[in-house]
Amino acid sequence: MATDNTASLPDYHIWGVGGKLKYNLTFRQKWRFSTAYYGGLRLLGNGHLHDTLGRTSRYERGLVDVVHPARSWIHLLGEAYLSYQGKQLLAKLGRMTIETPIINPQDSRLIPTLVQGIWLEYVLHHKFLIKTGFLNRIAPRSTPQYYSVGRSIGSISLGKTLTGERSDYRNNVQTAGVGILGLQAQPFPSLSIHVWDFYVENVFNSFHTEVVATFRKEKWQYLWKAQHIFQTKVGNGGHEEPMKTYFSNEKPVHVFSSSLGAGYKETWLTLNFARIGDGGRFLYPREWGVDNIYTRLTRERNEGSSDTYEFSMRLESKIMQGWATGLRGYAAYGYYDRPDIFMARKNKYEIPSYQQLVFVLQYSFMSSLEVELLYTRKMNLQDKMAEIDKLNKVDMNHWGVTLEYVF
Repeated sequence: MATDNTASLPDYHIWGVGGKLKYNLTFRQKWRFSTAYYGGLRLLGNGHLHDTLGRTSRYERGLVDVVHPARSWIHLLGEAYLSYQGKQLLAKLGRMTIETPIINPQDSRLIPTLVQGIWLEYVLHHKFLIKTGFLNRIAPRSTPQYYSVGRSIGSISLGKTLTGERSDYRNNVQTAGVGILGLQAQPFPSLSIHVWDFYVENVFNSFHTEVVATFRKEKWQYLWKAQHIFQTKVGNGGHEEPMKTYFSNEKPVHVFSSSLGAGYKETWLTLNFARIGDGGRFLYPREWGVDNIYTRLTRERNEGSSDTYEFSMRLESKIMQGWATGLRGYAAYGYYDRPDIFMARKNKYEIPSYQQLVFVLQYSFMSSLEVELLYTRKMNLQDKMAEIDKLNKVDMNHWGVTLEYVF
C-alpha cells in the first residue's frame, strides 16, 4: 500500500502480512463452536511515522495496529462463538463478524471489524428473512482488543465538533450497546425490500430502507435501486457535555441515494446519485464499518457530511472462459460536491469537494489464491485550499496490492 501526495507533502508506503487460523467443532449435527485467531506484521514502510509537524499517514497507519502505530505486529482472538443452525434459525453467541449497512468487516486492513454479542437470523417464509442482534463490545479493524461499544466510538478518528473544535468523545461516550433489527422481503422474484434499524442506546438511531428491482430481457439485465437513511439523536447523543458527545445533531438526518444499472453477459454499467440533506451531519462510527450509499468509492467515506450532492459511475466486467478465466475488474468515477472544509457544522472531517478515479483488477487462481491491484486518484475541487489541508485527502494517488491465500 502506498500514497503519493502532492509534491510539497510527504509520501507514505507500507508492506504487511497477516492472516487468521480458524477452527470449527461440530457436535450434535446442528451445533458448532468456532474460533479464529488473527495476526498481522509490518515488514517495512513509513506509514506509522510522524513528520516534524506531527503529521502522519491516513491509510498506511491503520494497516497493522492503528491504536499503537509504532508496533510492528498485532494479534487478537477475534472470533469465538457458539452457533446453532436449524432449518429456519441461525443463532450465534460470542465474538464474530456480521454484515450490515454500517457494521461490517470493511476492507484493506489485516484485521477486520469484529463484534461481540448475540446474533439471530430467522427465515419466516421463503420470501421473508429476519436478522436481529445485540452487541455489547466491538473490535474496530486494525485494533488489538475488544472495546465496550462506547469506547469503540472515536478509538480511531474524531473530527471536529459543530463549532469547529477538535472533538473529545474518545473514551467518553456512554451507552449500553447496539440493538439491530433487519428485515428482508422478496414479494416477487424481481423485487426485494430491505429495512434495517440500528439503535445505539443514549447516542443515535439510524433507520435504513432500500428497494431493489431487477428484470431481464434476452441477454440484457437491468437494475434499479433506491435507499433512504433517517437518523435521529437518542438521549444526549453519548454525553451531556457538548465537547464529549458523539451525536450532536439536533435536526434529523436524511440521506437519499439511487442507482440505475444495465448488464450484458458479464459486463455491467451503473450510474449512481446521492443527496445528504442539509439538516444534520450523516454520522455513524467509522470504526464500525463502511456505509453502503451507492456513490461511495473505495478509500473514502460519506460519513461526517451534510448538504452534499454526489454522483458516481462504475463499469465492471469479468472473464468466464479462456486463458484469462477468473480475471475481473472495474473502473469507477465519482464527483462529490461538499461544503467548504471550514464549515465544521456540515463537514466533520474537513474533506473538500473532489473527483475520484478508481481502477481495480482481481484474478483468482484455482479458487485458493486471489490477487488484487488497486489504483485511485482524488482531485481537489475546492478553491483557495492550503497545501497542508490536502494531505491524504485530495491531489493524491494511492496504490494497493493484495494477495490472499485460503487453505
